[in-house]
Amino acid sequence: MSTYTQLHFQIQRWFQLSSIKNHTWLLAISGGQDSLCLLKIMHDLKPHALCIVHFDHRWSSTSAFVALRVYYLARYLACSWRYYRTAYDVVTEHKARQYRYANLIQLLKTTQFHGICTAHSASDDIETYLDQWLSQRNTEGIWRLCHLSASQILLRPLIGLTRAQTSWFTFITYLPTWSDISNYQTKFKRNQIRHQLLPYIKNVNKRFSVSVTSVLSPLVICDSQVWKCLPIWLQYQIATHWGLTSKQTKQLILRYNNKYELARYSSTNRFSACDSCRSYHFNLVIK
Repeated sequence: MSTYTQLHFQIQRWFQLSSIKNHTWLLAISGGQDSLCLLKIMHDLKPHALCIVHFDHRWSSTSAFVALRVYYLARYLACSWRYYRTAYDVVTEHKARQYRYANLIQLLKTTQFHGICTAHSASDDIETYLDQWLSQRNTEGIWRLCHLSASQILLRPLIGLTRAQTSWFTFITYLPTWSDISNYQTKFKRNQIRHQLLPYIKNVNKRFSVSVTSVLSPLVICDSQVWKCLPIWLQYQIATHWGLTSKQTKQLILRYNNKYELARYSSTNRFSACDSCRSYHFNLVIK
């Protein structure tokens, strides 16, 4: 029997507040500490039925080995397994993110699963905020890629946790984490922010992470009743592009609570997922 930790009870409480029970989930698992932390907690919080989805962008020579380890982990946990390997090089993080969400949404639409869970943490929030700010990227981003039914949702249960907390959890639960060398390649802007910019900023201002987290906290929608009232595409917008201020978030909610606007945007922003994303699909159900 699994030993419950404080994080178990925290995530369990989060689901209880969200009135989410006995759902089936697609888990986006990369094999890193955050995603394995999510997998361990979700597996322990039965009776959730889980399907592990792994994406191989072929960014490193060890990516196939990482995929194999995730496969054996899925087999050990008796979870369903889906594997996506790009048929061509995805050269930017933004295109890789589009590729992942397009395939996740397509899989969600064609299966009986209720929603998608990702392992984004508060540390990811800070990095994404800096990325958005430095790039001056349009915050409307790639939410136009999808339109899900009202019964399908996108959740980030670990969004209130830092990378230090997930590291502690993997340590005390003996999770077999491993490091992907692509996470250290500085040709990707995200890695530059994580390994170069953030350490420098924290050296100047040791409370930088706390300050930014307090700014981003309005986006950590712990009040599940408010979250459930948001249209699914707005959940997707918040979940994929987090560089929004509290004022911008409120404006989005007020604007698109109008049913006419919601219907219009729902009908015009559908995306035929994966039409432009060639990939190899290996759909294995572990029995």
